[in-house]
Amino acid sequence: MLKILWEKFINWILGISKTPVEDPYVPEVKEELPVTENVEKPTMEEKEVSLQITENLLVKGSTNRRGDAMRDLRGIVLHWVGAVNQTSLQTRNFIANRTDFGSYNYLINHDGEIMRLIPENEVAWHVGTSQPDPVSKLIYTPRAREIIGDQVANAKTANWHTIGIGMNHKTWNEFTPETLNSCISLCADICRRTGLDPSRISNHWEMVGWKRCPEFWAKDPAQFEFFKDQVRKAIGV
Repeated sequence: MLKILWEKFINWILGISKTPVEDPYVPEVKEELPVTENVEKPTMEEKEVSLQITENLLVKGSTNRRGDAMRDLRGIVLHWVGAVNQTSLQTRNFIANRTDFGSYNYLINHDGEIMRLIPENEVAWHVGTSQPDPVSKLIYTPRAREIIGDQVANAKTANWHTIGIGMNHKTWNEFTPETLNSCISLCADICRRTGLDPSRISNHWEMVGWKRCPEFWAKDPAQFEFFKDQVRKAIGV
């Protein structure tokens, strides 16, 4: 016992962790998040962020980029990656090495860098589910069904109709302003180019009802509504 405690103490001093990088799609929250009533809204720049996208595509034909063609676009779904202080490159490489399904079209780093993993005209695996919403008992929530339609929800093919954007986060409590500003600009750009209404921007929690992703938006939906207002403002609607 003393030997184990001594090893833990030494590892703590040296900053060594034997825990592997967490699965960004099934996060295990390690601390209780603070109640966010009357929370100050995240800082966002008034000026529009210039869209600069880094291409770092997954290999076409791999598990998480099979190359399936996107069908008619019905929505954008936002996610956190569920691993604190992980960079986009680390998340991208984790996805590339997965043997099960889980990917995004885009990743956004803490500094606001946007990385494209899968082209918009191809399917990313980010919002599939076979688990019912605990409230409605439906596969996909009523809100999700407003966005993708009952037929798509019942067929469990939401991935074929939505663009997935994953955001890295330095803490369990918020995204950086740079991450949020880039995500606002990216969502606004997609909406402009495709004619998608900003009301069709959703998040993983809102779509499936059982996965609290991002946790802080699930806990305080007003933060997400504020985010969508900023997208509308960027578009000019």
